[in-house]
Amino acid sequence: MVQAILSNLGILLLMHLMINTCLYLNQTKKIHDTLIPIIHIAIVTGTVITMFYFPISYQGLNFDFRLVPLIFLALFHGWKYTVPVVLLVSVYLGLVEGNMNIQEVLFTIMFPPLMALLSYPLNRNKMYYLKTFWIIIVSWLVSDLAIVLASPIGPAIFRELAFIRATSILLCSYILYFFIYSGTAHLQLTKQLQVYAERDPLTGLYNMRKFEKVLSSFEPGSKRMFIAMVDIDRFKKINDMYGHQVGDQAIYSVGDIICRKLQKDMFAARYGGDEFIIFIAAETRELAVDHLEEIRLEIGHQSFFRGHREISLPISLSIGVAELQRVPDLKGTIEQADQQLYRAKKMGRNCVCG
Repeated sequence: MVQAILSNLGILLLMHLMINTCLYLNQTKKIHDTLIPIIHIAIVTGTVITMFYFPISYQGLNFDFRLVPLIFLALFHGWKYTVPVVLLVSVYLGLVEGNMNIQEVLFTIMFPPLMALLSYPLNRNKMYYLKTFWIIIVSWLVSDLAIVLASPIGPAIFRELAFIRATSILLCSYILYFFIYSGTAHLQLTKQLQVYAERDPLTGLYNMRKFEKVLSSFEPGSKRMFIAMVDIDRFKKINDMYGHQVGDQAIYSVGDIICRKLQKDMFAARYGGDEFIIFIAAETRELAVDHLEEIRLEIGHQSFFRGHREISLPISLSIGVAELQRVPDLKGTIEQADQQLYRAKKMGRNCVCG
């Protein structure tokens, strides 16, 4: 019996490992978002079905821990994930095994997740231990009714195994939750570290390393490629007059507008200080300049706040544009765009040159 219990626990932990691996691959962009629900449902369905073949046998009656993955699936992912799993497992029992027991399906497959769904919606990052304890206990009691009703000696067996069954199911449940919690925390930390490695902390735009990486894999097709260097006009004066906090707010606001104005085949990074770099793939130079003009004009309508008080802080941008012939020519193209940027400043600022 101990070996069978450990087998069921091993199946649960293998399920967690597979799901966690898929989530990690999704986080690293190796699995598309749309595939995650399908894969998750398939893994849990396979887990429940596999448990049929590793039962805990006692005097001719078979038990397993199938209610554990079903309860956790319902608690953490709701009915959209749970209903397909319940249907797939039921169909498997009826068509593949050919021995579907209605009582078994109702008590061991349908009732536990239904109770979890009706009890309360669980925050995916938090577990309410007492409530979860009672969900597991009541689900176990009801699911074992199928066993009790299946045999004349069922009530006697139930009394003999009640403590072992309750203890082992609870133990496996909380071991599984520990790994779920640890895995979730690890994924969140990995995601946070990835953001730190790829994004500018003030604006949320790419840093230059990520910018160059994205550019190196970009396929323009028939479009022409352009690099724009963007600079906040008279930024030193803003810092001197209002302080560095307002200066940071200005940089953040410009970065936010750039981010919101990015369209298909465009991406941007904070180049350094109050300077930004934007990549644009467009059919013509005129279309690229039009995109940049939209950003420049939007800045003029931006309000700035110091604490809770709105202040009159006119912000404008000077922008220089140069065409990027080949990705390896990025450094030279940045120098050309910088020259156009200085030309825009000599022309009176607040304009796009190139």
